[in-house]
Amino acid sequence: MKKCPLFKTKCKEHACQWWVNVQGVHPQTGDTVNAWDCSVNWIPVLVVDVARQARNGAAATESFRNLVLKMSQPSVRDDVPPVDVARVENARINLPLKTHGH
Repeated sequence: MKKCPLFKTKCKEHACQWWVNVQGVHPQTGDTVNAWDCSVNWIPVLVVDVARQARNGAAATESFRNLVLKMSQPSVRDDVPPVDVARVENARINLPLKTHGH
């Protein structure tokens, strides 16, 4: 006889609102899960899965941060002189005007 973890009485299974079906992959074993059980009994498994997902998200965020930092640093090469940004911004461009028919 299964006992209810909340009320310590006989488990009502499908008649109980806490009785749920969980489908997916077990975070510790990698086995496929498709099973009915009390929500209270699933809490430890789900906590482990949430922690794993949070670690993966943090690792991805850190990788992205490192990539952004690397890309934002100026490239330093010995054979290319630095660009004078003020000179480029103030440069005038004189192009010959084309007229049609002349």
